[in-house]
Amino acid sequence: MKRTGEKQFVQAFIGTANLALLLIHICLLLFFLWLHLWFMVVVNVFSVSIYGAMLPISRKKVYLFLVVTIFEIWIQMALAVICSGWEMGFQVYSFALLPVIFYGDYVGSRLQKKTINPIILSIMVVMSYGGLRVYTWCYDVHFVDNSFLEMGASFLNAVFMLVFLIIFHANYERLMIQTDHVASKDQLTGLNNRHSMRNIIQTVLDVQNGEEKMAFAMADIDNFKEVNDTYGHKAGDLVLQGVASKIEGIQNKDISVCRWGGEEFLIMARGEECFALLKESMDIVLSQVRDMVVDYGQHPIQVTITAGLAGKQAQETVDEAIRRADEYLYQGKVSGKDQLVYQDEIV
Repeated sequence: MKRTGEKQFVQAFIGTANLALLLIHICLLLFFLWLHLWFMVVVNVFSVSIYGAMLPISRKKVYLFLVVTIFEIWIQMALAVICSGWEMGFQVYSFALLPVIFYGDYVGSRLQKKTINPIILSIMVVMSYGGLRVYTWCYDVHFVDNSFLEMGASFLNAVFMLVFLIIFHANYERLMIQTDHVASKDQLTGLNNRHSMRNIIQTVLDVQNGEEKMAFAMADIDNFKEVNDTYGHKAGDLVLQGVASKIEGIQNKDISVCRWGGEEFLIMARGEECFALLKESMDIVLSQVRDMVVDYGQHPIQVTITAGLAGKQAQETVDEAIRRADEYLYQGKVSGKDQLVYQDEIV
């Protein structure tokens, strides 16, 4: 499943966020205790209890944790402004709430097919920000008359929010990178998947205005169905991983490889000597696979691969070149397998 790696990353981030929020609320508890603002002391006792109780389960209950966090911060912010005044700066947490809301919706929709209606919730947060501003104007709330204390508290809250946003942005960016990485890889073999390979090919064509010389090899594991039928799909997976590791070994700046589908692999070479380079590389792969033994309990498994190689001609499309490589592969299958089939050609 493509989202496995993404889910693990989110769980790790949520565990860290839970601990951070627990520590922040302990600091707020001590701060309100120092101010003798007893109602907010009680509120933060509840908040600390919530985040403490969530520590062992937040990684498993990601969506629940995010929803609880959004409403806890929202309520905490509103009560703190009402009790201590606008000048203390607790309203700045509304700015931190907005990205959390959209992040929570993204995670919920990706991992659990749930939504928290982020647009509506964000509008409500903005309205509550305005409502708190009007409230403090109308009632002139000032819990302390020390302007330096108010400035210090406001600055501290701004720093807390800024640090939170920086950490949040860094982790969100890493999540996007992780998601892109997972989406571009075949989960069994770790090779590029078919979609990713298409993107690589298109990038080469775009950068070189379609003039880059290219060659393609289509490789297929021989008698793979027999391996699955004899030993089971777990053995088949091990064989696929073993062959993939040999094919991956030839990958470099001029050669890209992918799992094309099933037990088929597509290898692309580019550059002036791409055809000769790919032929030499595929000879190496065939030899390495031929010598490879896959350990499966008491049943060592040996396999071979057959491949077809074609260089993209000047007036030929990529798909046409790949199709010719596939035709050569078929010729290799019907004429004995365990071989590289091609026609000497000038690319």
